[in-house]
Amino acid sequence: MVVKARQVYKFAKEAWFPELKPSGFAEKNGEYHRILDSGVVHLIGIGKDPHGGETFRVMCGVDALPLKEELGGFGYMKYDGFMHLTPSGWDLNSGRWPCKTEAETRASVEVLLPLICELAIPYFAPIATLSDVANEINEKRMPHLLWLKARLLMLDRNIPGALNTIEKYQEFVTTPRPWMSKKHVQGEIDRAEQIRAEIEGVAQVMSESKR
Repeated sequence: MVVKARQVYKFAKEAWFPELKPSGFAEKNGEYHRILDSGVVHLIGIGKDPHGGETFRVMCGVDALPLKEELGGFGYMKYDGFMHLTPSGWDLNSGRWPCKTEAETRASVEVLLPLICELAIPYFAPIATLSDVANEINEKRMPHLLWLKARLLMLDRNIPGALNTIEKYQEFVTTPRPWMSKKHVQGEIDRAEQIRAEIEGVAQVMSESKR
C-alpha cells in the first residue's frame, strides 16, 4: 500500500523539523516556511507525485507577504527555475523521491536532510529584502510577473527599479499576443497603468518627506 501524503509529511517533520525549527521555520501540511520581519518568506514544500503517488517532490523557493495578500497562498519563486531538490542537487522538475513503503519514505527524507542543510538554507541566506525576492522573478522567463516585481521594488522604496520594471511590463502587455482576448489584454494594460500610478504616488510622498 502506497504511503499517503500525511504520512510523508509526518516522517519528514520527524527528520527535518529539529534542524529547521531553531532557524525560525514553521511547518504545516508538509510546507515549511520562515517569515522575516521584512515580509520575505522562505519556503520548503513537499508534493506527492500526481502520477501514481509512489514518489514525492521537494521544492524550495521564496515569496513575500505582500504577494500572498495580492494573490492568495504562497508561490515558489527561484530565479533560474531550478527549485527541486534531487539526488544530484538542484533541478527543474526531476526530484522523484520513493515513498511506496514506510521504509522507502524514511530513507528518502533522511537523504534529503543534508540537501536541505547544504543547498536550501544557503540559498535562502542572502534573500532578506523585498527587492531580493523581486530579483528572483526572472524577467525573460516570467515577463507576465513583472507587475509583481515592480510592486515589490516599490514597497522596498526602490523607485528607479520599480519604474524601470513597470515600463518593461507595459511593453510586454502591449506586444501583440494573438492567443489572448482583447478584454484580457486591456485588463493587463489597466493593471500596468494602475501600478505605475502607485509607484509615482510613492515617489511623490518620498520626495515631499525629504523637503
